[in-house]
Parts: sequence; C-alpha cells; structure tokens
Amino acid sequence: MAGSSSSSSKLDDAALEAYLREVRDYPLLTRGEEVELARKIKSDVVLLAHGAALVNPEDGPYMLDHTDCHGVQLGSSIERMAVERPLEERATAFKDIHFPAGAQRW
Repeated sequence: MAGSSSSSSKLDDAALEAYLREVRDYPLLTRGEEVELARKIKSDVVLLAHGAALVNPEDGPYMLDHTDCHGVQLGSSIERMAVERPLEERATAFKDIHFPAGAQRW
C-alpha cells in the first residue's frame, strides 16, 4: 500500500475506511462468479462446503449433489451435532416432569 510503513502490515484506520468506502460500490459476487474467480486464480482449487448449512450427516450428500464443491469440511458443527440433539431431548424430558397429585410445592 502506498505511503504505508514497510514495518507494519496492519491497515491503519484511515486506510481501512478508504477501502470500505470504495469496495461498497461493487456488487457482491454470485456463487458461480466466486467459483469462476477461484478457478482463474488457481485452476486446481479445491472447493469445500463448510458452515452452518451442514447440520446433519444427510446435508453432506446434498451439498455434493447441488453445488460445485469437492467435499465437505466440518468445523464446530461436528461438535454441535454430538450434543445438540441429546441436550434438546434432555431439556424436553425435564420440561415434561410433573408433580404427583397432592405433592406439596414450596
């Protein structure tokens, strides 16, 4: 970047504000345009589906069948999968607890 110190790779506030003012004038790329751009930059790019859209194991094959991705990458969603359903089931079980007839409540 012109005028910036070579000892610092961070953008200063003014440079960041200038960048954000300029970039907002350009439309976002479509999914297809992102794929095309990635392949122009690196023809053997590996495209992975990742993120909140991958909630259940069944979502992986869907992503492979309906996108240009080569595979799926699980981040925190794999951790959530292991605990979300059991926690929901346990919370529901606690919500269904009823006091026996005649039980004294405080």
